Amino acid sequence: MQKGILLVPRNAAREILSPDDALRMLASKSWVETKEPVSAVAIRQRKYRARSKRDGYKMFAAWVPVEVWDALIACRRPGETNADLITRLVMLFRFIGDTSQMDRDN
Repeated sequence: MQKGILLVPRNAAREILSPDDALRMLASKSWVETKEPVSAVAIRQRKYRARSKRDGYKMFAAWVPVEVWDALIACRRPGETNADLITRLVMLFRFIGDTSQMDRDN
């Protein structure tokens, strides 16, 4: 489905789906194209996501049972973000995995 173009006359706004109609109305000079306002929070979120993506981070989201969530939160240190918590737990599991592999080799 094609996204409409929002055109605003002096006294009202209408969404025009036809590009031809939108061009004709814009050519009349009594209509102007407008963009939906973007909040300061949305701008900050977009910048954060762009910076994270540029720095090589990947988006991670998961739905977990309440019991698992409570266990994760119980492991979290004061001031630690969820991302920091997961990173720390993954590093811990890697360390445990490495030492258990060494025990099997001996």
